Amino acid sequence: MKYAYNYLIKNNVSRWTEEFLRDLKLAYKPVESSYYLGFNYNQKKQRGKKNNNRLMEVKPDFRRLNSDSCSASLLKSQKGVIFIEIDALPHLEFSSYNQIPTMEVIEQLYGLLVDNRNTVIILGNQNQETLEQWFGRRGPSGNNQFWLSAESGYTYKTKEGWQTFTEIYDFQWMPRVRQHMERYCDNIDGSFVEERQSCIRFNYKNAEAEHGTMFIHDLNRILRKATQGTNTEIIYGSGFIEVKPTEIKKHLLVELLLEKISRNRKIDYLFYLGHDSSDEPVYELLKSSKAK
Repeated sequence: MKYAYNYLIKNNVSRWTEEFLRDLKLAYKPVESSYYLGFNYNQKKQRGKKNNNRLMEVKPDFRRLNSDSCSASLLKSQKGVIFIEIDALPHLEFSSYNQIPTMEVIEQLYGLLVDNRNTVIILGNQNQETLEQWFGRRGPSGNNQFWLSAESGYTYKTKEGWQTFTEIYDFQWMPRVRQHMERYCDNIDGSFVEERQSCIRFNYKNAEAEHGTMFIHDLNRILRKATQGTNTEIIYGSGFIEVKPTEIKKHLLVELLLEKISRNRKIDYLFYLGHDSSDEPVYELLKSSKAK
């Protein structure tokens, strides 16, 4: 509370008004440029469970995914590749360290491995041990298994086992970043710090939305000062802010994996299930000629 109090007294009313008007201007969008759709992710509503409705802003040319057409194309393909972000999966309530996918979803994903023509790649910010625990066993046929990407692409697993995407030796910035993030955990109930070998993330997905957003911009400014002059970048996502080395690029890892998969046979089915705006570089890659 002391840190929150200091934040309040160091800004006057004029400063708050100026920042509010600036944020309001940036948030404004003409109604012609977008509209809103309601989604309900609870296909099987259970008594006592909260209703998982979401309101999503979309562009006028937005098209819903035709799941029947998508399934039919996969069945006809000779070489299907499916990328899945763990954050995009239905999950259990947040624990202190991980966003845990439900066992039902995990078993459904294993069903994709029945067909040996499919390569399914699970992408997450978790460490290798956690991903192995959830997705490490072989599929029903016994010949196929998931490819995995840990720590936002720092390491990855193919048929040849775990490999490092790029070698990084300077992590002297991480203790400073951790100290600032832990200080904000005291002010945002439900937030916590996820530290990996290569990156560190302030997670406030389980916090009250407006409360988390109110502090996150201030934390961003502090982190930028703390990492100035280091080879790092700050990534915003849905309910988190992450600091990682600039050498770790998810879209470059996706490009590498597509190259490995297509060496023996041309890919004729490609599906990427992303989660938020941090996946935009991947979508740009997949729309480019590099992925064709």
